[in-house]
Amino acid sequence: MLELATCEPFCNEIHGGAPTNSFIVIYSYDPYDFYNNTWVCELKHYMKNLRSSINSRALVHENIRNYTKVLNKYNNMQLVEIITDAENRELCILHTYKLNIFKRIWKNKHNLH
Repeated sequence: MLELATCEPFCNEIHGGAPTNSFIVIYSYDPYDFYNNTWVCELKHYMKNLRSSINSRALVHENIRNYTKVLNKYNNMQLVEIITDAENRELCILHTYKLNIFKRIWKNKHNLH
């Protein structure tokens, strides 16, 4: 089932556990949280703490050179499928891109420019 969530690329130094090449769920939201904007404050607080942690420890991701810039891209709401792995971490598969493909097809089909 698809859900709204905030996620980021997994980084072993931040999230701990066995390394994985996936996205980890930071927060998942129900419709009440989403429509009442309670998630905005939580997300801002998390991103502020994450940036200070990255800057103070000079973290480097093992596969992504510009990890801090990539984090800025993913600090918004995503449409995801949440999967729990063997270590009980919530990992996710991004599906937001499917909405963009649908919008592009719809726009082209109905000549909306």
